[in-house]
Amino acid sequence: MSSQHNLSELAGIVNGTLVGDADYSIASLASLTSAGPKDLSFLDNKKLENELESTRAGCVLVDREQEAPATLNIIRVDQPLVAWAAALELFHPRKRLFKDVSPDAIIGRDVAIGEGAGIGPGAWIGDGAAIGAATEVFPGATIGPGTTIGENCLIYPGVHIYHDCTLGDRIIIHSGAVIGADGYGFAQEDTGNPAEPVIHRKVEQVGSVIIEDDVEIGANTTIDRGALDSTFIGKGTKIDSQVVIAHNCRIGEHCLLISQVGIAGSSHLGNYVTLAGQAGVTGHATIGDGAIVGGGSGVMQDLEGGQVYLGTPARPAGSTKKVYALLQKLPEYARKIRKLEKRLRKIEGPGSDEPAGGS
Repeated sequence: MSSQHNLSELAGIVNGTLVGDADYSIASLASLTSAGPKDLSFLDNKKLENELESTRAGCVLVDREQEAPATLNIIRVDQPLVAWAAALELFHPRKRLFKDVSPDAIIGRDVAIGEGAGIGPGAWIGDGAAIGAATEVFPGATIGPGTTIGENCLIYPGVHIYHDCTLGDRIIIHSGAVIGADGYGFAQEDTGNPAEPVIHRKVEQVGSVIIEDDVEIGANTTIDRGALDSTFIGKGTKIDSQVVIAHNCRIGEHCLLISQVGIAGSSHLGNYVTLAGQAGVTGHATIGDGAIVGGGSGVMQDLEGGQVYLGTPARPAGSTKKVYALLQKLPEYARKIRKLEKRLRKIEGPGSDEPAGGS
């Protein structure tokens, strides 16, 4: 059961300004609609501000300018969602499940395991791997030979990290993710056999994967190893579930890659790039710092940073919206064109449909 905290304490933790009863006690967290008198809630969407009138919450985190009923305890903060995240960490701290090495884990030769690292039963750690202090490797995860994982990481069940990868500190990898599988590389080899003129010969992928600090990787995401050099994920980047990052890609710092994004080989993303769900990036493309690519868009060429892009091929959002608006009017335009064609035939007379110079 969560411990209780008074509003004065909570305001200090979230760097907020309390308007209300400093000694009022909060025991748990809840949404505005489901909260009761002992719950803390938050408002981060202006469209929901009417719920402040009806909520039964004991206190609500709001932005600095938000109006609220005089009878409602509120804590004014700069960023309500950030403050909410801090509250979640306070009321729901993560509990470690593994604090030592299970006798049922499979540990190879010359493995370095840091102080306080936990290795669950059935996990496999290959020869020469290194697991940093306070990192947890859950049951069924596999860490390939020569791979290095930093401190305070979470490697959930069924994660597979191939050989010779390098992971930094405070990395979270969710179940089913695969790090360091071979990139998709094949050479078309002529055989001289008419019945089978070409075969696809595998090009060995001998690079690696480097993942910097504070990266989170969602369930069933795959990050392929480089062909020669390393596939690279910059610090602070957050990758959703079912994302595919191909060999030799370089993802900058603090990027957001939403579910089912696919990035083809040797593409480069700058810092703070956002790819919304199901966006696709062609091979060898470069996307500049701060670019936002909308859901389902297809990046076919390099994109400048600092702009929002939509559509396939991805274009600046303003241009794409104009195209979409025109598409909706195509049936109307088609009718107008047919009418104009009829009028033109009447004006030009019989035979006007024949091409100029026709026999």
